Amino acid sequence: MEQAVIDELERMLDVLASVKARHNEVMAIGLTSQQRQPITKACRRHRVARLHAFGSVVGSDYQPGVSDIDLLVEFEPCDAGALYKAYFSLLNELRLQLPAQVDLVMADAVRNPYIKASIEADKQMLYTA
Repeated sequence: MEQAVIDELERMLDVLASVKARHNEVMAIGLTSQQRQPITKACRRHRVARLHAFGSVVGSDYQPGVSDIDLLVEFEPCDAGALYKAYFSLLNELRLQLPAQVDLVMADAVRNPYIKASIEADKQMLYTA
């Protein structure tokens, strides 16, 4: 019985190590730290609460210079005019700073439950205020 518990714990540790390695690999594939620095600065300037990457940029099929960069954004609370300005200012800045087409999706605009579930399943945090 004792050996069975030890074997199961070792198996669980192997699974956790695999998940951690995949997480680190995923973030390394999509965006370098040099590319993430301007993202962080832009988020601070434009009232972003949270920014996630999703889609091919967080997967092994990401091809720099070919694949687009899908980003999910949540802004700090503000009025509609400020939100409009923050969204388009952030989008323009990211498109100028990053080496690929940027698609910026507001989190609360995703209504389709299947698309929302797909995004939730693979999103990776890039910035949090």
